[in-house]
Amino acid sequence: MRIAVASALAGVAFVLATDGLVAQALTSGRFTVTPIVGTIRFDDASALANKKADDDGAFTQNVFTPTIGLSADYKFARQIGLGFYFEAARPQTRGDYFPSLLLNFGQNAELRTISQRVTLMMYGLQGTATFGVGRLQPFVSGGAGFVTINGDPQQNDRNASFSNTQFQFGGGIGYAVSGRTSLRVDVRDFVFTGWDRDELYPVNPDFQNTLFPAANGDAPSAKSTVHNIRIAIGFSYVPRAVSPADEGNEE
Repeated sequence: MRIAVASALAGVAFVLATDGLVAQALTSGRFTVTPIVGTIRFDDASALANKKADDDGAFTQNVFTPTIGLSADYKFARQIGLGFYFEAARPQTRGDYFPSLLLNFGQNAELRTISQRVTLMMYGLQGTATFGVGRLQPFVSGGAGFVTINGDPQQNDRNASFSNTQFQFGGGIGYAVSGRTSLRVDVRDFVFTGWDRDELYPVNPDFQNTLFPAANGDAPSAKSTVHNIRIAIGFSYVPRAVSPADEGNEE
């Protein structure tokens, strides 16, 4: 009985000691690099699609837009880091949010709903606060930068792009796999400001349907500030873990 109790206590002590060493090792590196992969759900008013058109042209089928990214933080304090982030996605636009394309053939006319696939990039500076609890690493983060949209050059007949100010905030939790690596679950709200969804429509005003307004889509009211929720998993890596003694020498 005594041997069993002693073994159990030794096991608990070993786990606690290991967790402490892992947490210490994670905070000893100055840089943390985190690639991520996830999905983003756009604000319904943004005209970036959460749904795709079915065979009848109605946007009824849910679609998930993948996103990939990379961030790097520099720790200037034990729990506080400052760095940059970059994320990219390839969403499609909601063609039913805009006037239809009107093709007039004399006595006949044809209406078409026009969507386009765009390249979306979100980038800027961010700050992160991490709170170590053994192997668990809860964190909160926020940042500011820009969002850039590049339209389909074939549908726009030119290289169409625009940029707006963008803010992001959120957090998540990491799990230390080793002294230099951890897995993360990350949730962010990417807020686009000064948003004008009409910039996503590639059709010249001369060819937009104004003759049959009832045939155009019924879009929600436009907003200049849109909230877009991104959920991702990441793999954090400390490129070079330094000892406290080394840190003292570097300073």
